[in-house]
Amino acid sequence: AWHEERLTGLFILTAKFREAYKKDPAKNKWWKLYLKKMDRVNNWDLVDTSAPQILGCWLEDKDRSILYKLAAANDLWKNRIAIISTQHF
Repeated sequence: AWHEERLTGLFILTAKFREAYKKDPAKNKWWKLYLKKMDRVNNWDLVDTSAPQILGCWLEDKDRSILYKLAAANDLWKNRIAIISTQHF
């Protein structure tokens, strides 16, 4: 239920992230919301359209240990977020 609404929300979140990242990457907090609501990112298209653009972009020049934690989690969608985020690199 609510799949299209969540997808639209992720499109908006991705746009907000990009806008904030262009202005001042250090002050961009949208990635925190993505991690906080990651339990709602639980379908192929939800992960594939958001993980590289938000989490991957944020981690480009930062410690990527979160990706190892997500990859080791016992949750298919966290695993996929970790893998697909690397497409940004």
